[in-house]
Amino acid sequence: MKFYKIFLVVCCFLALQSCSGTRVTRSIDNQATDLSGKWNETDSKLVSNHMVNDLLSDSWFREFFNSRGRKPVIGLGRVLNKTTEHISTKTFIKDIELALQHSDAVELAATGQAKKEVRREREDQHEHNLHPAGTRIFQEKKVDFLLRGSIHSVEDQLKNLKTVFYQVDLELVSVTTNDKVWNGQKRIKKTIEKPLLKW
Repeated sequence: MKFYKIFLVVCCFLALQSCSGTRVTRSIDNQATDLSGKWNETDSKLVSNHMVNDLLSDSWFREFFNSRGRKPVIGLGRVLNKTTEHISTKTFIKDIELALQHSDAVELAATGQAKKEVRREREDQHEHNLHPAGTRIFQEKKVDFLLRGSIHSVEDQLKNLKTVFYQVDLELVSVTTNDKVWNGQKRIKKTIEKPLLKW
């Protein structure tokens, strides 16, 4: 009976300890975090910065600027998640967009749903705002290139060791000719070690 009481006291103590509250640690935004070994915001930023630097240092950019005398207009297409895990490709595309904007080397055009929303707003303004008859209240910029791509992964595991290999492929396609003027690739390999019972 005495052992049973001690056991109950210990169980109650452990239960109270586990319910003592949530602990939150705030991280610096540019600090690398890797808790599970899966794709995360650090990978997204590293890959997007690498890709944009490679994109803008390639010969297509110089040739376009020299022949047209202006910045190229780029639309951001889809990046497909071909991995086995959930990856927010929208966050990755947003990181690419920010890196391109900060470069100030290209002009970005709305694509997809954003383009539809802008057109609806323009139609609404055209219908409800006063303007001289026959004048155009908008002029849409022609997109020169579309940036699109995919993320793939390969996993390998032996006992308590697991490797995850990510490959991100992006391509820049001319909207006029359908030519691929640039191909970029970035690879990330992670090794994750856990106790055998955790897998």
